Amino acid sequence: MINKPLHELAKERATYEQEMAEALSDEAKAEIHKKYINGLRLYLYETKMAIKEIFRSELSPFKTQGHGYDALLRRNDSTPIVKKTKAEFFGEIDRLGKDNSIYLSLNDEQKAKIDTAFYILKTYYENELR
Repeated sequence: MINKPLHELAKERATYEQEMAEALSDEAKAEIHKKYINGLRLYLYETKMAIKEIFRSELSPFKTQGHGYDALLRRNDSTPIVKKTKAEFFGEIDRLGKDNSIYLSLNDEQKAKIDTAFYILKTYYENELR
């Protein structure tokens, strides 16, 4: 399966929390956490599509140097791809979140979906960004 719907995360998160509570050693906890983070990768597509659908915006942990598809995949260009800092990326997520008028106008089901999407992005990129 390439991607999973966002509503399935609750069951996977409960399993993760239960396994973490039962783990005795730090090594076992690190392995469980790594497995969970790798599992979150399956939710990234649905996360990005939900944000795009509701906010008509995209979130990316990368700084683009150009426009559209060409920004990340330019041919014959040695410009490096640069990641945003954790503060920059999480700040973008927060700006789309609680203070946004679009977020405030959503119904409860859509708010839950977006809150799940924000949780996935923050958890997945927490250790990837500096």
